[in-house]
Amino acid sequence: MTTKPIIVNKALTLVYFNNLILGELRKNGINAWIAGGVLRDYFSDKPLKSDCDIFFPNVDEFNKAKNLFMSNGGKVIWESENGMKVTYKGNTFDLVKIFRPNPLETISRFDFTISMFATDGKDVYYGNNSLKDLQDRKLVINNVINPLSTLKRVLKHYKKGFTMSAEETKKLYTSLNSLPYDETDDLLNANGTSGGGMKETVYITKDAPVVPIDYAKYAMIGVLALLVGYVAYKKFNTPK
Repeated sequence: MTTKPIIVNKALTLVYFNNLILGELRKNGINAWIAGGVLRDYFSDKPLKSDCDIFFPNVDEFNKAKNLFMSNGGKVIWESENGMKVTYKGNTFDLVKIFRPNPLETISRFDFTISMFATDGKDVYYGNNSLKDLQDRKLVINNVINPLSTLKRVLKHYKKGFTMSAEETKKLYTSLNSLPYDETDDLLNANGTSGGGMKETVYITKDAPVVPIDYAKYAMIGVLALLVGYVAYKKFNTPK
């Protein structure tokens, strides 16, 4: 099946997201950018159902945005040490406490190329293969920080019509068995799953205490990864 190429109209994109919130933030001296699923939906010509995630370079800019929203009628849905979700002027925003110096640094940590989109209201940023993978509805791994959360997003993206090749599934399966992780996700909001449980992943070093392996958890993850691979194989190999 031939799919329509995705063309980025930079001018229209900047107008849309500046009108949404970035113009107001910049007018009030706040350095921020939007990244993740809402831009993926925008470039897919899909209804913007994903959370609108706003990122900042540091906590001072986060607090300035929070104060702006609260002083102008914003309503908090939830708030934690990791960020907050707020309704403001008829829209819902996630203010994310994952601080990186610029939009490119933010999207470089996203797990799938199809989510590697950002705008600061002055420019539009995306990964080298993000537009093509989005056009082809393909899940391609960019960076896996928390394998379990990435796997959960695979299942979520499958429901939206995305598929994953056997090669990419193998990458995820390998990461599930080799990377230390906890049950949180430092990019939870940015990849379209709302909630207040984000925190930075703590990597295990050679000097860290040995943590007992939860074999049941690994077995569950392995089964889920194989299931994803099987579904992908059947989808790609079913006669049209």
